[in-house]
Amino acid sequence: HPFRDSFDAAHQSLVNEYQEWLKKMPDVAEEYGPAADLAAYVNWESVVAPEGHLKRPTMFMSKNWMTNVWSWDHCFNAMALVYKDPKSAWDQFMVLMANQDPGGAFPDLMNDQYGEWNFSKPPIHGWALAWMLKQNPSISREQLEQVYGPLSRWTDWYFKYRDDDHDGIPQYNHGNDSGWDNATVFLLGPGVESPDLSAYLIVQMDTLSDVARRLGKPAEAVRWKKRADDLYDKLIAQLWRGDHFVALLSGSHDVSTTGSLILYLPLILGDRLS
Repeated sequence: HPFRDSFDAAHQSLVNEYQEWLKKMPDVAEEYGPAADLAAYVNWESVVAPEGHLKRPTMFMSKNWMTNVWSWDHCFNAMALVYKDPKSAWDQFMVLMANQDPGGAFPDLMNDQYGEWNFSKPPIHGWALAWMLKQNPSISREQLEQVYGPLSRWTDWYFKYRDDDHDGIPQYNHGNDSGWDNATVFLLGPGVESPDLSAYLIVQMDTLSDVARRLGKPAEAVRWKKRADDLYDKLIAQLWRGDHFVALLSGSHDVSTTGSLILYLPLILGDRLS
């Protein structure tokens, strides 16, 4: 490489860059200082410049061997940055949406060279966006316009391509699709109607309703709200057993007898469960 600066100058430039990064990290209690410092460094050194399939600066999961971004981890990365660095947060949130396929799916993972589509990841994007809007209301109308279409198509993908028995409850086709790769609910076999998936989609449609309202689309806001309500009614009717949720095998509706914690994730529905 044709280095133009001295080692000391290059080192100082990097120190300055890192200090600017630290200013954009969330405030934490003093007792968590060392852990916060380590987390800030790991996040900083994991960002790569736009190249190839990645059109925005992108935070990888690692520069060791998980040198990719997965289609739900990017949401958590965005959430980590949204407090004081909303621009970088938005880059993380949107980076995989540029790689959405015509049917509406996001790649399971992506790097600058290639993407993988064998699996998907859970639709936590609406939940993450709603959380980001609460933490930093500076997210603009223009940004909401950018995300509304991709998020709508991603939601519709589940109902079009992941509801084999057409009962209105989408399924995971593999444990990897859930992010809980080896969860015991998948002992049922492929095609598991897990309650967390419906819960994510309900929250996502509620978020789409809110975004549509903010964008001056009242009819679409009503439509998304109705779809969220309808899925909630199906979730309770089919997967609630009086004091707990269950997972079902798509088609036969055989019940999982597992005690997996994935069955408790509908807690994200909050007041809807009261």
